[in-house]
Amino acid sequence: MRDLPVLRDVDSAADAAAVAAEATHTRFAAELARLARAGRR
Repeated sequence: MRDLPVLRDVDSAADAAAVAAEATHTRFAAELARLARAGRR
């Protein structure tokens, strides 16, 4: 059995950024970075 991290509610941009910062190697962090770049255009 694996130890899984506690689930976290992500309902704001600040929450998303905090989760992505804690898990930089995830698809979530990559997608958030992609969306941030798209939003700056």
